[in-house]
Amino acid sequence: MRDANKTSSGTTKIVESGQHSMHTSLLMNQNPTVAVSHNEKPSKFTDQNFKTWQQKMLFYLTMLNLAKYLNEDPPVVAVGDGEGEVDDLTAFSITQAWEQGDFLCRNYILNGLHDSLYRVYAKP
Repeated sequence: MRDANKTSSGTTKIVESGQHSMHTSLLMNQNPTVAVSHNEKPSKFTDQNFKTWQQKMLFYLTMLNLAKYLNEDPPVVAVGDGEGEVDDLTAFSITQAWEQGDFLCRNYILNGLHDSLYRVYAKP
């Protein structure tokens, strides 16, 4: 017989009873939703402690699910009627979604710079 119990951390503990040894497994939520507050944004980078600022910015972008745009290239979408190809509208949607995420990622980073550095790195 199995009993499911909620623990204080929100995980579910499954206990099989009726056996000499108790089998316990914790089921964790695979995709937790994290609410991000603007108060958790890293302080602006001036000219000091770059490594610390970089790590905080990476964590912030990860919480916003934007860190992947730091290393990913834009998607190459095959348009057509064959196998593995998509129609024009789907290709446009995929490309636009990637461009929007990349835009947000770049601008979160730029907004994390002090104004004097922002003017150097922002595109006119």
